[in-house]
Amino acid sequence: MIRRGSAIKSLFIVILISIFLANGAQAIDPIRQYQIDVVPIANPGTTMNVTEEVSRQIIAQVDLAFNDATDGQIRFTFRKLHPISFPDTATLSSGDIQKVTGLIPVADPGFDKAILVGVIANTSAAKFGGEAILGGNYIMMNGYWTLNSIGPGILAHELGHSLGISHANSAVCTTQLPIVCEQSEYGDFSSVMGTYTSKYVTNPLISRFSATELDELKVLPKESKAIAAESGDYKVAPAYSKGISLPKVLYIPIGSELTYSVEYRPAIGKDSGLSMSQLQVPGINSFYPNTPSHGLQLRMLPTVGTQFKDSQPTFSNYKINGTALIVSAFKADQVQPIGKVFTLSDGSTITFLSGDPNTGATVRVQRSLDKEPPIVSELRPRWITKQWIDYYPGRGNIFKNSLNEWDYPIAEIPLDAITDNTLIKTIQVEVNGQIVEQIDQPMLNGIESYTFKSTKPDTFTFRLIGTDYAGLSTSTTTASLTSTYFQIRTPYTQIESGKDPRTSLTLIVSSSSEKTKYVLENLSSGKIASIVESNGEIEYTITNLTRNQQFTALLSGRDDLGYTDGGTEIIYEPDTTECTNKQCYVGFQWNVDTGFWATGAGNMTLQERIGTKWINIQTAKPVADPKGAMKNYVTYLMKINHKTPGKHIYRLSIAASKKYSGQITSTFTQVVSTP
Repeated sequence: MIRRGSAIKSLFIVILISIFLANGAQAIDPIRQYQIDVVPIANPGTTMNVTEEVSRQIIAQVDLAFNDATDGQIRFTFRKLHPISFPDTATLSSGDIQKVTGLIPVADPGFDKAILVGVIANTSAAKFGGEAILGGNYIMMNGYWTLNSIGPGILAHELGHSLGISHANSAVCTTQLPIVCEQSEYGDFSSVMGTYTSKYVTNPLISRFSATELDELKVLPKESKAIAAESGDYKVAPAYSKGISLPKVLYIPIGSELTYSVEYRPAIGKDSGLSMSQLQVPGINSFYPNTPSHGLQLRMLPTVGTQFKDSQPTFSNYKINGTALIVSAFKADQVQPIGKVFTLSDGSTITFLSGDPNTGATVRVQRSLDKEPPIVSELRPRWITKQWIDYYPGRGNIFKNSLNEWDYPIAEIPLDAITDNTLIKTIQVEVNGQIVEQIDQPMLNGIESYTFKSTKPDTFTFRLIGTDYAGLSTSTTTASLTSTYFQIRTPYTQIESGKDPRTSLTLIVSSSSEKTKYVLENLSSGKIASIVESNGEIEYTITNLTRNQQFTALLSGRDDLGYTDGGTEIIYEPDTTECTNKQCYVGFQWNVDTGFWATGAGNMTLQERIGTKWINIQTAKPVADPKGAMKNYVTYLMKINHKTPGKHIYRLSIAASKKYSGQITSTFTQVVSTP
């Protein structure tokens, strides 16, 4: 929350704001149009006389001032005067305007933003002339809602806050390392965000910003900004000049942050009042005191200093957000002589060499010796396009668009994984071992990340390679992201044995959605005998499975949008089919069950009755039990493989031995079938 005091009385401010321009210069924005609504607020015991005509003229004054300061890129339009609000208790804060009026400013089509200005009768209970929340939509004016008063100037200041600009301060710093500074809030007498006194007494209104603030307002084109990352002489154009092809602000980076800025503000034209020690009030023989503030100017900018904190300036009092014009003393003129040398917080120096309103100013920057390569932190790329579909279970992040084509995801690679004690000159982006982009001066150009548009499903491995202005390079470790086609959730499946567990099965599929249709295909054997759908389940009956062989198939689902589930492999192990002395199958091996006999028995012959004769099929010698279970007995190993189906009658014949007489077993019948 930012409060603006009177021009005559000492300034009284309260701030709750964000850091200004902490990490980079700004990119230019197109022309921005803002609408202004006004609502009078009659606190208890006060009366209000706010007219639409005066409100319209005040907004017109402010609009002309911003039109001049931003070269027509920021404009304000009066829209409406709301009826007077009568709160039960005194309203003294912009944060309470919505509550007491019930008004929420919403911009009309074609406008970037709407701002509501609440006007109360001037009261000493509010220790400010105006108040606004940084970047907010509400402004409180403590009276001064008249023409030819300080009101338009105060409103211009508060609108600066609404557009995201903090206070313009001043600072007195030590001249040798370490650089320690004391700040004075509002101390910059050349900015409307500080104590720019001329704005109170000029008509038409003059409300100008520093070139650094103009860059924060995103009204400076790229060619109007430069970075002094290397030693050398640099030229800058006057901040409000036209037709001079030079930068208007020169940034000096320290620790990968824009720590200082240099600009040239000659006291000419509409800025002529910057050189005066007092300014006359129009229409009366009275003067406002003024502190001259012009010429070449060096400012400190807000920094974070997390990685290079020791190389940034420190403060003897509390740190104030916003820019800080470096001055020799708080009560002295804010004019630096030609030849002035400043020592910066990292040991670099800057010298003011010359200044000419017609051709520009020259400064000399001597950077401290840089022997340290850029440093790296963890690289954290991320997908910035959607990674799921609401209420649509599945997996994968490549989705279909409205044209039913695949829309491949976009990755964001933050560039802050590489920083430098001075400034990064270039960052190369590597994807899967190939350099795909080089980003020059990312900080000056306000580039915080690189976006990578994938064109296929893959695992993408990213790496950044950074080079500073000393030519020293380093690279991050790699980090990867994977993209896959979106697939709907696979169904729950259950397999049960069929009527004959050796040759049939039942597959039960619980559908994941009624919009999903399933196909069972690529059967390794057998056939689909039936498909029955009931209560969200599909039951497939598969018969004629090949015996003693694993069954496999592929169950595939596809929904109405064309998404598939990637398929589910169906695997079933049927019960084993074995030949016995009673039943066998063509092509299957029959291990004849010969039983166990006393040790010393003779050879055994398998005989088949063909017609009226018994034909010897196979003879085997007695052997010990292969399984070792019947140690005191012998058995016989005979293996038969039928090639045709049929019915066979067999018997076993044991030959006589020295110990036992011969023996013939009972006959048995075996049926051989086609599997």
